Amino acid sequence: MNSLSGKNVTRVCLKLPPKVQSQGLWKRFSSFNYNWLEFSLPRFELTIALIFIITQSLHSILKRFGFPLFTSQLLAGLLLSPAILSQQIMDKMMTEETY
Repeated sequence: MNSLSGKNVTRVCLKLPPKVQSQGLWKRFSSFNYNWLEFSLPRFELTIALIFIITQSLHSILKRFGFPLFTSQLLAGLLLSPAILSQQIMDKMMTEETY
């Protein structure tokens, strides 16, 4: 942080335009150096799908013991948190701006 006339100034470097949409999975098959996880929309969709799959899997197990869906959602959030997942997996799922 730089101090400019008594005020703290923070510099932010952004890459514009942001990579939101990928060119699709077919591009991956035609080009080997194409990484669709560099784009934010497929990464977001992957994260939502993982949350849904883990929550529903936990709920199918825990409902037999009488636990509500909310408990499954809490456990899924805990399993997908940085406290449980390694930093390499978190870097693939989340962008630098989200945490």
